[in-house]
Amino acid sequence: MKVIVKHGNSSVIFLLELLFVAISDMSVASRVDSYVTNMKMPWEKAAPKGTLVTVGAVECYLQKEDIENEIKFEKLWVKTSQSQVICMHWDQTSNNLLIGKDDGSLTILKVAADLSYTKFEEVVTERIKNFRS
Repeated sequence: MKVIVKHGNSSVIFLLELLFVAISDMSVASRVDSYVTNMKMPWEKAAPKGTLVTVGAVECYLQKEDIENEIKFEKLWVKTSQSQVICMHWDQTSNNLLIGKDDGSLTILKVAADLSYTKFEEVVTERIKNFRS
């Protein structure tokens, strides 16, 4: 049996109880198709809202121990993106996760430590690099 992996990991942050994994679509043809699907066409009045086809994502897992003392992870949430996620940074003092993307944008997520990291709020997404200038 042949297994084909469509997504690859570009960045991993492992803390005492948290695991953040940045994943991206590794197929060039699939990424191009996703970019075309997500973009606004000249005949459309408005750009599509949200992520239609995911190209990249950040997943958050919480470490759990079961009865046999095996370490397992429970998926808490996923933040999808229309661009590949290429890097991440976790700021422990503010509980902010900074996400760098292939399109030159930076997203800051505020992760709720008081709710056992089960929720996040998108603080800002800003394009800091324009590749066409």
